[in-house]
Amino acid sequence: MQDYETDGLSESFERTAICLFYENAVQRGMLLRSWGFISICALLIFTHLISWSFALTWGVLLSLAECGVRLWYAKVFLRAKTPEEVSRSLSQFIWIGAMLSTMFCAPVFLFYSRGQSGALVSTVICVGVLLVVTAQHHLSRRMFYTSGAAPVVGLLLSMSKLLSGLEGLLVMQLGLFLTLNARNLHHINTTTFRELARGRSQAERANESLQSALARAEQANLAKTTFLATMSHEIRTPLNGVIGMAEALARDNLTKRHQERVGVIRSSAKALLVILNDILDLSKIEAGRLEILEADFDLAASLEEVGSLFAATAADKGVAVDVRLDEVAGRYRGDAARLRQVVSNVVGNAVKFTEKGRVSIRARRKDNDLVLIEVQDTGIGISPQKMARLFDRFDQEDATVTRQFGGTGLGLAVSFELCRLMGGSISAESKQGVGSTFRIELPLPCLGEVTEPVNSSADSLACERPLRLLCAEDNETNQLVLKTFLDILGYEADFVSDGSQAVEAWRVGDYDLILMDVQMPVMDGLSAIREIRQEEAVLGRPRVVIVTVTADTMESQIALQIQAGADMHLCKPIEISCLATLLSNKSDAPDLNQAMA
Repeated sequence: MQDYETDGLSESFERTAICLFYENAVQRGMLLRSWGFISICALLIFTHLISWSFALTWGVLLSLAECGVRLWYAKVFLRAKTPEEVSRSLSQFIWIGAMLSTMFCAPVFLFYSRGQSGALVSTVICVGVLLVVTAQHHLSRRMFYTSGAAPVVGLLLSMSKLLSGLEGLLVMQLGLFLTLNARNLHHINTTTFRELARGRSQAERANESLQSALARAEQANLAKTTFLATMSHEIRTPLNGVIGMAEALARDNLTKRHQERVGVIRSSAKALLVILNDILDLSKIEAGRLEILEADFDLAASLEEVGSLFAATAADKGVAVDVRLDEVAGRYRGDAARLRQVVSNVVGNAVKFTEKGRVSIRARRKDNDLVLIEVQDTGIGISPQKMARLFDRFDQEDATVTRQFGGTGLGLAVSFELCRLMGGSISAESKQGVGSTFRIELPLPCLGEVTEPVNSSADSLACERPLRLLCAEDNETNQLVLKTFLDILGYEADFVSDGSQAVEAWRVGDYDLILMDVQMPVMDGLSAIREIRQEEAVLGRPRVVIVTVTADTMESQIALQIQAGADMHLCKPIEISCLATLLSNKSDAPDLNQAMA
């Protein structure tokens, strides 16, 4: 069997082998060695081969040697850094083992010739030490010839004194036979130990590689998240101007021709926003950072809202949208925003791929608080070959469909993951040329009847007194959007361009609500919010409602805004209906999901 030592050990393997040997032979074997030494001393003293003083001196020397080994391990081996130092430590440890075994056998050479009893006791001691060497000194095959030399010589000398003549020769032959078998057993133990050490070393290196790969993956994921957050902010900022001004224009007295053009601008900008949201959601899902936020909501009203959202688009194609929700009337517990997102994806696809007929939305309660939502259409259908990867990312029926109908193929993939995160499922069955049926099953506990109607109309605001508003926004386009929306809603506001100006304006003004951008020059929005909250606490001023109006929409970013002291979050692009609801209920902070829905 080849000795790995002659095969060239790697530094990590040598280090692992020495650590294992020290753990097994030195640390764990201490009690066994102590008990063996005490037994040997008792036997030698009882047979009057050594005195008490000799035994005490012998024990002190062995104890010092034991302490020396531990000191060497801590001060020499553990500080070895280079492969040469580790290899040198291996040789040192081999000779340290030889020294210890020799010290155990040293007294044998003083009394092995003292008659039959001396020879017999010497034989027992040498056999015991040889067994220890065979079983424990397996750091290298060389250790048998270094650590085993003293006990083998002592054994042969002792056995030669037991008997004489032919009997003595036979006893010596027995001693040689015992030595050879001990050598073979030692080599087997050494090979096994080295295989164990090699396996452990390889496992440690593999674990280090996995840890390194995990660290690189986390860094890459962090870089991707940072990139997406930055791109989201940079895309949402101009989109805020496009969508905001398009909404404002749509409320003017336009000709039919101009209304159509504004409609194209609005629909195109919102389509781009949907793609952006899908990419961000998919990124958060992959990173495990997308959170499901449960709250009480009106399920029927949420589904009716989805139906109304696509009714006009379907009507332009001559397709009817049929919504029947009588069986699910009442309040439910769940994430209303994510539910609307899933159903909107499915209904949007149904309307997109249906040229005639109808799109039906049905919902009913099942057992164990399960709610089944079915969306059925009379569209082009899906081929059996494509059904297996229907919920894969960036997948559509075929390239022709992509060119004809548009889309990224992300909607159903995101919907599938969202249903999974909400503890439910989404499935589909389809027949080409006939249509498709999508089934969404979600655990939504029913809480009873709806107690309060929800009215979020942008045109039905009632305010007992004018609100004093302060808007902190550095982008002129976004300032114009906010001014336009506030003018439509019947509000006036003071505008500043950075966080420092916002703090100064708050100090001298009596504002009911502050709309605060986050990324601004001089002083950012979060720093301004912190300063306002600190001064409120010191001066005892009433807490002003602060709403962050920003394109930073990731959960981690929103958490930082709330931690800084913000009460609510309104994401860009701003929808006038969300702004209207926020202003009409400024004292009751709405669900953060509303701003992201």
